Amino acid sequence: IINTYNNFSFKESGCLVKTVLFKNNQHEYIMFILNTLITDDRSIQLFINDFITFYSKAVNGLKPELQTRNTSYKEWAEKVYEQYKGDYFQKQCEYWENSFSGEFSPMGNNKSVEQAITGYEESSLLLSQQETNKLINEIHHAYNTKPDEIFLTGLIKALCEWKGLHSIFVDIDNAQRIPVDSRFDISRTIGPFHFIFPLHFTLADDVTMGDMIKMVKEQVRNVSQHGLGFGIWKYFQKGKENMQGAHPGIYIKS
Repeated sequence: IINTYNNFSFKESGCLVKTVLFKNNQHEYIMFILNTLITDDRSIQLFINDFITFYSKAVNGLKPELQTRNTSYKEWAEKVYEQYKGDYFQKQCEYWENSFSGEFSPMGNNKSVEQAITGYEESSLLLSQQETNKLINEIHHAYNTKPDEIFLTGLIKALCEWKGLHSIFVDIDNAQRIPVDSRFDISRTIGPFHFIFPLHFTLADDVTMGDMIKMVKEQVRNVSQHGLGFGIWKYFQKGKENMQGAHPGIYIKS
């Protein structure tokens, strides 16, 4: 039954949320199916927490109330569009224009995924508790980095060595919530706040691991507005034309 509802088509129905209640002789279960157009990982957790709060109050005879509403996703999106028409986003567009001003060689070739992949191997690595603690709490001291920046550095190094490359594009899926206005509070807002932007990394032949870590860290942190303006440049400023030959080689969800 669950698999039947998991295959539910939002596109055909036009709805955004599907709720299903299951009952047996002993228990009741509720399943929420959320359209990805209205949510992200953090929004899902907010949705679940609010439901538990609302339900707990209701079954205990209390008035079901939630926290005070904050800035809606619609208000946030309208503010982003308003800023897009001003000088602020024009500067961001200039940033992305310059980022794609050179000539690039994409990772791999022009074959489709089905043609390019003739086989694959699956490999997994489980870090010990001690190694995990070092990664989260200790490793960043030397270069003032974050764990995801260390992971990204290792991935770039491995891919470039594997493919014999000196440069590579990486698509970053950023889940940060950018307020865009000091009056906005989107800490508890439900909506698809994640956005994707590419970064181009170039490695010298004699680059040390320390220099590479610093390069990746600085490049990630220097992205204009955390990458928020990339989609606007791409789809509103004809950025697609400038990206020819610069298709990202790998996709990372941060």
